[in-house]
Order: sequence, then structure tokens, then C-alpha cells
Amino acid sequence: MKKSEQTKLKISSAACELFCEKGYSATSTSEIAKRAEVSEGTIFRYFATKKDLLLYIATYGIEMFAEDIAIKPLVDLSEKYKDESIEKFLYELVMNRYKLMEEHKSIIMIFMNELSFHNEIQELFRKEIGEKVNDILTKSFDNFFKRGVFRDDINTRSAMRYFSGMIFVIFMEHVHGMRDENVSIEEDVKIAIDIFLNGVRNRN
Repeated sequence: MKKSEQTKLKISSAACELFCEKGYSATSTSEIAKRAEVSEGTIFRYFATKKDLLLYIATYGIEMFAEDIAIKPLVDLSEKYKDESIEKFLYELVMNRYKLMEEHKSIIMIFMNELSFHNEIQELFRKEIGEKVNDILTKSFDNFFKRGVFRDDINTRSAMRYFSGMIFVIFMEHVHGMRDENVSIEEDVKIAIDIFLNGVRNRN
């Protein structure tokens, strides 16, 4: 790797860490320079603005894991568990996505934190990941609807939205260490699936 490429990688890696830790807005280029062990002027030789650096990281992140890490495993999982119980499918689905988040926490947290503030990142995420993941999950949920697993008066979009909302909260609690009780992610996911499928009303 050329020295210029190594320097660019050091800068983007340092920025990625800091954006994840502090957020984009709260991170200064001087902090990035210090973390990367380069001068602040060096950053601007590679990136005209801090926003350009953020977009570079987002684009690199998409190229790095979108297809092989985020999309293909989801396709394989959906095919593998299409004839299993809904409980088994949902559990394997959620744990697969949690493992992905754990392994690529920095870049994923940047996407989650900055999506609302940068139209360029929104469009990049929607086109390269969001739409593809949505299509895969829609087909999987449709399969279970056809098997009669879900109620007839609930559509696929609603079921996916409600379940995703529950899982998002669990992910945030575990990733950020916000879970008060000593409950593992595996146990928490099983509880969420049970509540999603059966509700919270007393069955007695």
C-alpha cells in the first residue's frame, strides 16, 4: 500500500472511531488529526471538508460490507429457515443482524446516528442496503403469511415495522450497555419474539 493510501486510511479510521464515539457534529478535525497522528493540514489534503470525510467513510462502509456481509447472509438465512417455525426464523434473523452489528459496530453506528442529518447518506443507505433488505424480509414475511402464521387483518408491512421497532430498542440497549437487568441478548430476543407473536395479555 502506498504511503498516501496508508495516510488516508489512518485518517478515515480515526474519524470513524471518533464519529462513533462522539458523533459527527461533536468531533473536530483537530481531534481526528490527533487520533490519526497526522497534522490537521494533512486531513485537508485528502478531504476538502469534514463532510467529505464522513461521506468517504459511509461510501467505503457500503462497499465493504453491503453485499457480502449485510445482504447475502440474509438471503441465505431466509432460504434456510423458510420452512421452519416462525419462532426459529425470527430468532436466527435477529441474532444474525446482532452479530453483524457487533462485528461492524463503528460504521453501523455512524449510519444510524447520521442518517437523519445527511441526505447523501440516506440515499446511499436506501439504495444499497435499505431497499434490498426490505425486499428480502418482505418475501420472508409473505411466506409466513401464506403459511397462515399471521392474522389475516395484519399486513406484511405492519408486521415487519412492529417487529423491527421492538428489536431496534433491544439492540440499542445491549450495544450501549443500557440494559438494567442481567439479561443476555439471546434471552431478550426470545422474550421479544414471544411478545410479538403472542402479545402481553395474560393467557389464563
